[in-house]
Amino acid sequence: MRQRSVNQTQRPTYGFISPYIWGDLSLNYLKGAVRGAELHDVNLICVLGQTPKDPENHNASANIAYELVNKRLRDGLIIWASHFGQFLTDDELTEFYRKFSGIPLVSLSEVVKDNPAVVMDNRDGIIELIDHLVEIHGYSKIGFIRGPEYHRYSEERLTGYLEGFKKHNIPVDPQLITKPRLISEGSGVDAIQYYFDELKLRIKTDLEAIICVSDSVALGAATELNRRGMKIPQDIAIVGFNNKNESRMCHPPLTTIDPQLPLYGEHAINILQDLRQGKKISGRQYIKNKLVVRGSCGCHTAINDSTEHNKTHRTTLHLINEAERTNIIEEIKTVAENFIRLSQENWVKQLIDSFFINISNPDSTAFISCLNELLEELSENEGDSVGNFNVLLTEMRHQILPHLNTTELMNRGFELWDQARLLVTRTIEYLDADYKTKIDRLLISLHTTNQTLMTSYNLDELKLVIEDLLKRLSIPGCYISLYENPTEPLESAELIFAVIDNKRIDLNNIETIFEPADLVPADILPSDRRYTMILHPLYYQDMQLGFALFETGPLDKAIYQILCSEISNALHRVMIFEELKHSEKERTKLLETLSNKNLELEKKIQERSADIRMVNHL
Repeated sequence: MRQRSVNQTQRPTYGFISPYIWGDLSLNYLKGAVRGAELHDVNLICVLGQTPKDPENHNASANIAYELVNKRLRDGLIIWASHFGQFLTDDELTEFYRKFSGIPLVSLSEVVKDNPAVVMDNRDGIIELIDHLVEIHGYSKIGFIRGPEYHRYSEERLTGYLEGFKKHNIPVDPQLITKPRLISEGSGVDAIQYYFDELKLRIKTDLEAIICVSDSVALGAATELNRRGMKIPQDIAIVGFNNKNESRMCHPPLTTIDPQLPLYGEHAINILQDLRQGKKISGRQYIKNKLVVRGSCGCHTAINDSTEHNKTHRTTLHLINEAERTNIIEEIKTVAENFIRLSQENWVKQLIDSFFINISNPDSTAFISCLNELLEELSENEGDSVGNFNVLLTEMRHQILPHLNTTELMNRGFELWDQARLLVTRTIEYLDADYKTKIDRLLISLHTTNQTLMTSYNLDELKLVIEDLLKRLSIPGCYISLYENPTEPLESAELIFAVIDNKRIDLNNIETIFEPADLVPADILPSDRRYTMILHPLYYQDMQLGFALFETGPLDKAIYQILCSEISNALHRVMIFEELKHSEKERTKLLETLSNKNLELEKKIQERSADIRMVNHL
C-alpha cells in the first residue's frame, strides 16, 4: 500500500465539474485546467455527469457523480456553470450548488453568486471584427446573423455589433440583422436565403460583409453563398466567432475571433491558487480575445493601394533598425507565450529574423523553413496548439506591416504570410488526418473490446479485458469501484480493480471497502507526483453500479465516456449472470434438499409399512 507523503498532504486537489468533455468548448476548458494544474503542481480531478433535467438526455443516473464532490475536492472547484442552469428553476439551481457549499469555486462562462467567473468578452470580440472590416477593408454595409434571444452570449454579441457601428458612426440598417436563430449551420443557410431571396439584396451595393454569431453559422452561410456562385471574399466577406477547428479547414479559411478557450481553465486554476492564499476575488474575469485574420474577410488575397491597406498603421519608418526589431520580437513573444510552448528558447527571434531575411532576399526560403521546423516540433509535442500559429502570424502582420513602406515590400510580406498560413493549414490537415486515424483505431479497439466484453460473463475475465484495453488506449491508471448496495449507493463502495502507472495492483492486502465520497480507499493514489484524473459514474439505465477513476492518457473527445458506457454494460451483464448462477445454485441446492427429504420420507414410509405388516402378521 502506498504511504501518503508530506508533499501529498500539501499538494491541493482541485475538481473540474462538467456534464461532458467531448465538445471543443468543454475539452479546451479542461485542457487549459490541466495545463494550469501542471504549472502549479496541483492535482486535478474532472467529475463528469450530465446536464441536470435535460429533456433530450435520459442518462440522469450519471448525475450521482456530483454527489461525490464534497469530501475529497474541498480545496477548490472549477465548474462549467452555463450548462448546469439550462433546465433548472432558480430554486433547483440554488439547491444544486448547495452540494458544493463551503468549497472555493470558480465558474466558467456564467457567474455563480459572488464567486469569481472566467467569462467570454463577446461584445469586445464583435467590435474587434467590425474594427477590422471597417478600418482595413472599408466596409460599412455589414450584416449580422444573430443567435437565439435566450442565449446570453448571442445577445452580448448583438450588443457588440450595435456598439461597433456606433463607434464608427455608421447608421444601423435593421434589416441587415436577422431574426433570432439557433446556432447551427442550417441557420446560416436560412440567413443567406433571407438576405438574397426575401430582401433581394445586391452584393457589394446592399451588403458587403456578414458577421456571424458563431463559426458554425458562418460555415453554413459560406456553403450557401458558394452554392449560389457568390465568391468569398471577392463578392462578399464573411467572418465568424469561436475559432472552431472547421474554420481553418474551409475555403477560404474563416476570419474569426479566437476566445482562447484553454486560457479559461488555466486562469481558473490561477484564481483557485490565489483564493487558497487568502486573496479576495469576485466578479467577471475576462480573457482577451484574439482576432484571427484569414482569407474570408479579404485579407491575403490581393494588395490594394498601399495607403488604404496600411491606413491604421501608416508610419514613416525605415525598413527596420535594431530597437524596432527588438520591440517586434518582445511584442510577439508576449503573445506567443500564452499559447505556444516550444523547447527552443529564442524561437521567436529566429522566426522574425528569418522573415526579414526573406524580405531582403526573395529567393531565400529561410522563413518557411524555420516555421516548418517549429511546426514539426509543436505537432510532435502539442498538436492542438498548431492552429495558434495563425494568431501569431496575425500579430506578426500587425507588428511588421508598418515597416514595409513600399508596395513591393508589402507584396512580398503578404506572400510570405500566405505561404505561412498555407503551411499551418497543411500541418493541421495532416494532424486532423492523423487524429482521424487514431480515432478510427480507437473505435476499432473499442468495437473489438466491446465484442470481448459482450462475451465476458465473469468478473475476473472482464478485468483482464479492461486491463488490455487501458494499455491500448495509453491510459496509465484506472480504479473501478462498485457500490455495495446499489439502492443506497453513497453509503459504501468496494474497489474491485486498480491499475497504477500501467501496472495491475493486487488488492488482496488492501482494505478495499471505503466511503464513495473518498473516491478510492485511503493512501492508494500516487503520492510522489501530481496527477490528473477523470471520474465517471458507472450505471445501467436507472441502476447505480459504481464509478471509474481514470488517470488521464489522451484527452480525445468522448473516449472515457464511451469506455465507461461499455464497462457499465459489461458489469451489468456479469452481475445478471452471477445472479442467475446464484439462483441456479440455490435451485440445485433446493432440489437436492427436496430429493433428500423425499428419500427420508420414503424411508419412513417403508419403515412404517414394515411396522404395519408386522402388526397385521401378529
